[in-house]
Amino acid sequence: GLSEDRTWAESADYRFSRVKTVSDRRRSVMDFLLRAGVDIPVSDVLVQTDTKINDLNALSAGGIICFGEREVLRNHQHTMTESLLSSPVTLTSQQSEAIREITTGLCQDVPPDPVLLYGVTGSGKTEVYIQSAAAALSKGKQVLVLVPEISLTPQILYPFESRFPGLVGVYHSKLSEGERYDTWRCGRDRQYRIIIGPRSSLAVPLSDLGLIIVDECHEDSYYQTESVPYFSAVYAAV
Repeated sequence: GLSEDRTWAESADYRFSRVKTVSDRRRSVMDFLLRAGVDIPVSDVLVQTDTKINDLNALSAGGIICFGEREVLRNHQHTMTESLLSSPVTLTSQQSEAIREITTGLCQDVPPDPVLLYGVTGSGKTEVYIQSAAAALSKGKQVLVLVPEISLTPQILYPFESRFPGLVGVYHSKLSEGERYDTWRCGRDRQYRIIIGPRSSLAVPLSDLGLIIVDECHEDSYYQTESVPYFSAVYAAV
Protein backbone atom coordinates (compact mmCIF):
# COMPACT_ATOMS: atom_id res chain seq x y z
CA GLY A 1 0.00 0.00 0.00
CA LEU A 2 2.86 2.38 0.79
CA SER A 3 4.48 1.82 -2.61
CA GLU A 4 1.17 2.49 -4.33
CA ASP A 5 0.79 5.75 -2.39
CA ARG A 6 4.27 6.81 -3.42
CA THR A 7 3.53 6.01 -7.07
CA TRP A 8 0.38 8.10 -6.93
CA ALA A 9 2.21 10.96 -5.23
CA GLU A 10 5.02 10.88 -7.75
CA SER A 11 2.60 10.94 -10.66
CA ALA A 12 0.65 13.78 -9.04
CA ASP A 13 3.82 15.80 -8.47
CA TYR A 14 4.79 15.23 -12.10
CA ARG A 15 1.39 16.31 -13.32
CA PHE A 16 1.38 19.51 -11.28
CA SER A 17 4.95 20.27 -12.27
CA ARG A 18 3.83 20.34 -15.92
CA VAL A 19 1.75 23.46 -15.33
CA LYS A 20 3.65 26.02 -17.42
CA THR A 21 4.33 29.64 -16.71
CA VAL A 22 3.54 32.23 -19.37
CA SER A 23 7.17 32.40 -20.47
CA ASP A 24 7.39 28.60 -20.62
CA ARG A 25 4.31 28.39 -22.81
CA ARG A 26 5.55 31.01 -25.21
CA ARG A 27 9.00 29.46 -25.35
CA SER A 28 7.40 26.11 -26.21
CA VAL A 29 5.57 27.79 -29.09
CA MET A 30 8.81 29.17 -30.47
CA ASP A 31 10.60 25.83 -30.09
CA PHE A 32 7.75 24.03 -31.83
CA LEU A 33 7.61 26.44 -34.77
CA LEU A 34 11.37 26.42 -35.21
CA ARG A 35 11.41 22.62 -35.32
CA ALA A 36 8.51 22.53 -37.76
CA GLY A 37 10.03 25.05 -40.15
CA VAL A 38 6.73 25.48 -42.02
CA ASP A 39 3.38 27.20 -41.58
CA ILE A 40 1.31 25.40 -38.95
CA PRO A 41 -2.46 25.65 -38.35
CA VAL A 42 -3.21 27.55 -35.16
CA SER A 43 -5.24 24.64 -33.78
CA ASP A 44 -2.24 22.34 -34.15
CA VAL A 45 0.05 24.79 -32.35
CA LEU A 46 -2.36 25.06 -29.42
CA VAL A 47 -2.63 21.29 -29.08
CA GLN A 48 1.05 20.45 -29.56
CA THR A 49 2.39 23.13 -27.22
CA ASP A 50 -0.35 23.09 -24.57
CA THR A 51 -0.54 26.86 -24.84
CA LYS A 52 -3.31 29.46 -25.12
CA ILE A 53 -4.50 31.73 -27.90
CA ASN A 54 -3.58 34.76 -25.74
CA ASP A 55 0.04 33.63 -25.85
CA LEU A 56 -0.04 33.49 -29.64
CA ASN A 57 -1.65 36.93 -29.80
CA ALA A 58 1.08 38.31 -27.54
CA LEU A 59 3.84 36.79 -29.68
CA SER A 60 2.17 38.22 -32.78
CA ALA A 61 1.89 41.67 -31.21
CA GLY A 62 5.61 41.52 -30.43
CA GLY A 63 6.44 40.72 -34.05
CA ILE A 64 7.82 37.29 -33.16
CA ILE A 65 5.23 35.28 -35.08
CA CYS A 66 2.59 36.30 -37.60
CA PHE A 67 -0.86 35.05 -38.45
CA GLY A 68 -2.00 34.50 -41.99
CA GLU A 69 -4.80 32.91 -43.96
CA ARG A 70 -4.46 30.15 -46.51
CA GLU A 71 -7.18 28.31 -48.36
CA VAL A 72 -7.40 24.61 -47.53
CA LEU A 73 -9.32 22.52 -50.02
CA ARG A 74 -11.67 19.83 -48.81
CA ASN A 75 -9.37 17.07 -49.94
CA HIS A 76 -10.72 13.74 -51.18
CA GLN A 77 -7.28 12.53 -52.12
CA HIS A 78 -5.28 9.64 -50.76
CA THR A 79 -1.64 9.45 -49.80
CA MET A 80 0.30 7.30 -52.21
CA THR A 81 3.18 5.11 -51.14
CA GLU A 82 6.66 5.69 -52.57
CA SER A 83 6.53 2.28 -54.25
CA LEU A 84 3.45 3.30 -56.23
CA LEU A 85 4.93 6.64 -57.19
CA SER A 86 8.11 5.07 -58.54
CA SER A 87 6.85 1.81 -60.06
CA PRO A 88 8.35 1.33 -63.54
CA VAL A 89 5.96 0.37 -66.33
CA THR A 90 6.92 -1.58 -69.44
CA LEU A 91 4.43 -1.22 -72.28
CA THR A 92 3.43 -3.99 -74.62
CA SER A 93 3.52 -3.36 -78.36
CA GLN A 94 -0.29 -3.16 -78.42
CA GLN A 95 -0.34 -0.60 -75.63
CA SER A 96 2.30 1.49 -77.41
CA GLU A 97 0.30 1.37 -80.64
CA ALA A 98 -2.90 2.41 -78.86
CA ILE A 99 -1.18 5.35 -77.13
CA ARG A 100 0.33 6.45 -80.43
CA GLU A 101 -3.09 6.36 -82.10
CA ILE A 102 -4.77 8.32 -79.30
CA THR A 103 -2.09 10.98 -78.86
CA THR A 104 -1.79 11.66 -82.60
CA GLY A 105 -5.15 13.39 -82.34
CA LEU A 106 -3.79 15.78 -79.72
CA CYS A 107 -1.59 17.40 -82.37
CA GLN A 108 -4.43 18.18 -84.76
CA ASP A 109 -6.04 21.59 -85.12
CA VAL A 110 -9.49 20.03 -85.59
CA PRO A 111 -11.27 17.78 -83.08
CA PRO A 112 -10.04 14.21 -83.63
CA ASP A 113 -12.29 11.25 -84.26
CA PRO A 114 -13.10 9.09 -81.23
CA VAL A 115 -10.85 6.07 -80.67
CA LEU A 116 -12.36 2.83 -79.40
CA LEU A 117 -9.96 0.96 -77.14
CA TYR A 118 -10.76 -2.72 -76.71
CA GLY A 119 -9.17 -4.98 -74.13
CA VAL A 120 -10.23 -7.62 -71.66
CA THR A 121 -9.89 -7.03 -67.91
CA GLY A 122 -6.23 -6.92 -66.93
CA SER A 123 -4.97 -6.14 -70.44
CA GLY A 124 -3.51 -2.77 -69.41
CA LYS A 125 -6.11 -0.26 -70.57
CA THR A 126 -5.55 1.92 -67.49
CA GLU A 127 -1.89 2.38 -68.36
CA VAL A 128 -2.94 3.47 -71.84
CA TYR A 129 -5.28 6.00 -70.24
CA ILE A 130 -2.53 7.30 -67.96
CA GLN A 131 0.13 7.72 -70.64
CA SER A 132 -2.37 9.31 -73.03
CA ALA A 133 -3.33 11.72 -70.26
CA ALA A 134 0.35 12.50 -69.67
CA ALA A 135 0.70 13.42 -73.34
CA ALA A 136 -2.31 15.74 -73.09
CA LEU A 137 -0.92 17.40 -69.96
CA SER A 138 2.44 17.93 -71.66
CA LYS A 139 0.63 20.04 -74.25
CA GLY A 140 -1.04 22.16 -71.59
CA LYS A 141 -4.38 20.39 -71.87
CA GLN A 142 -6.78 19.05 -69.25
CA VAL A 143 -8.24 15.55 -69.14
CA LEU A 144 -11.68 14.24 -68.18
CA VAL A 145 -11.96 10.56 -67.20
CA LEU A 146 -15.49 9.17 -67.05
CA VAL A 147 -16.37 6.00 -65.17
CA PRO A 148 -19.74 4.23 -65.36
CA GLU A 149 -20.40 4.04 -61.61
CA ILE A 150 -19.32 6.02 -58.55
CA SER A 151 -18.19 2.77 -56.91
CA LEU A 152 -15.67 2.25 -59.73
CA THR A 153 -14.01 5.64 -59.19
CA PRO A 154 -11.29 4.40 -56.77
CA GLN A 155 -9.86 1.78 -59.12
CA ILE A 156 -9.19 4.53 -61.69
CA LEU A 157 -8.45 7.26 -59.14
CA TYR A 158 -5.60 5.52 -57.31
CA PRO A 159 -3.32 4.89 -60.33
CA PHE A 160 -3.96 8.41 -61.67
CA GLU A 161 -3.21 10.02 -58.31
CA SER A 162 -0.05 7.97 -57.94
CA ARG A 163 1.19 9.18 -61.34
CA PHE A 164 -0.11 12.77 -61.12
CA PRO A 165 -0.11 13.71 -57.41
CA GLY A 166 -1.95 16.92 -56.62
CA LEU A 167 -3.36 17.32 -60.15
CA VAL A 168 -6.38 15.00 -59.93
CA GLY A 169 -9.88 16.00 -58.83
CA VAL A 170 -12.93 13.83 -58.22
CA TYR A 171 -16.53 14.84 -58.88
CA HIS A 172 -19.62 12.79 -58.03
CA SER A 173 -22.83 12.97 -56.00
CA LYS A 174 -21.47 11.08 -52.98
CA LEU A 175 -19.10 13.96 -52.18
CA SER A 176 -20.28 16.81 -50.00
CA GLU A 177 -21.50 19.97 -51.70
CA GLY A 178 -18.32 21.72 -50.56
CA GLU A 179 -16.08 19.00 -51.99
CA ARG A 180 -17.90 19.14 -55.32
CA TYR A 181 -17.59 22.92 -55.34
CA ASP A 182 -13.85 22.75 -54.69
CA THR A 183 -13.38 20.27 -57.55
CA TRP A 184 -15.58 22.36 -59.88
CA ARG A 185 -13.60 25.52 -59.07
CA CYS A 186 -10.16 23.88 -59.23
CA GLY A 187 -11.04 22.36 -62.59
CA ARG A 188 -12.16 25.73 -63.90
CA ASP A 189 -9.00 27.42 -62.60
CA ARG A 190 -6.70 24.66 -63.97
CA GLN A 191 -5.46 23.73 -60.51
CA TYR A 192 -6.77 20.25 -61.22
CA ARG A 193 -5.56 19.08 -64.60
CA ILE A 194 -7.46 15.77 -64.50
CA ILE A 195 -11.06 15.24 -63.38
CA ILE A 196 -12.39 11.74 -62.66
CA GLY A 197 -16.02 10.83 -62.09
CA PRO A 198 -19.28 9.45 -63.50
CA ARG A 199 -21.47 11.20 -66.06
CA SER A 200 -22.16 14.20 -63.77
CA SER A 201 -18.47 15.19 -64.00
CA LEU A 202 -19.20 16.44 -67.52
CA ALA A 203 -20.47 19.54 -65.69
CA VAL A 204 -16.98 20.52 -64.50
CA PRO A 205 -15.89 23.48 -66.68
CA LEU A 206 -12.48 22.51 -68.07
CA SER A 207 -11.31 25.44 -70.14
CA ASP A 208 -8.43 23.58 -71.83
CA LEU A 209 -10.00 20.16 -72.29
CA GLY A 210 -7.81 18.09 -74.61
CA LEU A 211 -8.80 14.48 -73.93
CA ILE A 212 -11.90 12.67 -72.69
CA ILE A 213 -11.56 9.04 -71.61
CA VAL A 214 -14.78 7.05 -71.22
CA ASP A 215 -13.98 3.85 -69.37
CA GLU A 216 -16.26 0.89 -70.14
CA CYS A 217 -18.21 3.01 -72.61
CA HIS A 218 -20.67 0.18 -73.34
CA GLU A 219 -22.21 0.37 -69.85
CA ASP A 220 -25.89 1.38 -69.64
CA SER A 221 -25.21 3.60 -66.62
CA TYR A 222 -23.83 6.26 -68.97
CA TYR A 223 -27.47 6.93 -69.93
CA GLN A 224 -29.23 9.32 -67.58
CA THR A 225 -32.87 8.27 -67.70
CA GLU A 226 -34.13 8.84 -64.15
CA SER A 227 -34.10 12.66 -64.16
CA VAL A 228 -33.96 15.63 -66.51
CA PRO A 229 -31.89 16.25 -68.54
CA TYR A 230 -31.97 12.82 -70.19
CA PHE A 231 -28.75 12.19 -72.06
CA SER A 232 -26.00 9.75 -72.94
CA ALA A 233 -22.68 10.70 -71.38
CA VAL A 234 -20.87 8.86 -74.17
CA TYR A 235 -22.53 10.92 -76.91
CA ALA A 236 -22.16 14.08 -74.83
CA ALA A 237 -18.42 13.39 -74.50
CA VAL A 238 -18.09 12.93 -78.27
